[in-house]
Amino acid sequence: MQLPVFVLLFNSPDSCLVFPFLCASYHQDIPAIVVKNSFDNNDEQRGKLNHLLSKLHKQNVISTKQMSAGFRKLFNSLEDLVLDVPNAKTLLIEFVGMATASGYLSGSDAGEMERMITVLADKKVRLACASLVSSRFLVR
Repeated sequence: MQLPVFVLLFNSPDSCLVFPFLCASYHQDIPAIVVKNSFDNNDEQRGKLNHLLSKLHKQNVISTKQMSAGFRKLFNSLEDLVLDVPNAKTLLIEFVGMATASGYLSGSDAGEMERMITVLADKKVRLACASLVSSRFLVR
């Protein structure tokens, strides 16, 4: 599988000069796009994409707040992501771990995202129970 264009740009000497001009008002969307696209890649390619985000953060192209907003966007759309990529939850959690270890996502943000996963799981259980109760016990 070929890496996306933004990784190819990253491998060029001027890559971090290109990013600010490509996405000045959409910096928080870059982490969401990169991580979402990484779901189709292998571990080595995901590592390269993690390095890309880390470098963009270290060079102050994308702030910690913008990184966090991008990850939150993915967590908020996780129910839809799982329809396309069944192991999206696992891959997203793994990427959050890489992001925290690389320093561009704070530990408190990672903890908040873990809680979002728990809330999502609880919501699914409640919906399944409600469906079961309505199908078995309520008269139609």
